[in-house]
Amino acid sequence: MNSKNQQAAIRHLLENGEATPRELADALGVSNKKIHNLIQNMQRYGRLSREGKKYRLADNWQEKICIARAVTERPTPPKTVAVQECRRNWRGYQIHKIFGSSRGAGNRV
Repeated sequence: MNSKNQQAAIRHLLENGEATPRELADALGVSNKKIHNLIQNMQRYGRLSREGKKYRLADNWQEKICIARAVTERPTPPKTVAVQECRRNWRGYQIHKIFGSSRGAGNRV
């Protein structure tokens, strides 16, 4: 399973090729301890290789990781656009909004 930090580290290493732990920590905006734990886990599973003080993605890292769609594909448009369109088309929305909001206020203790 991938964490958001792991996906961000992979993205950073894909763009830059190699990085030190401090460069990764600055790029991701996390503490040094968190980045060292992340690097250790990624090394343990064969996703990273170390060359001196710098780390780079291992040759077969793609076989050992499930890449999130956000890394490889464009994200889908937000659902709020569809909700706003439904609200515009639904003629009784203003009435529903008034009565729906008053219903919750009466049930409170």
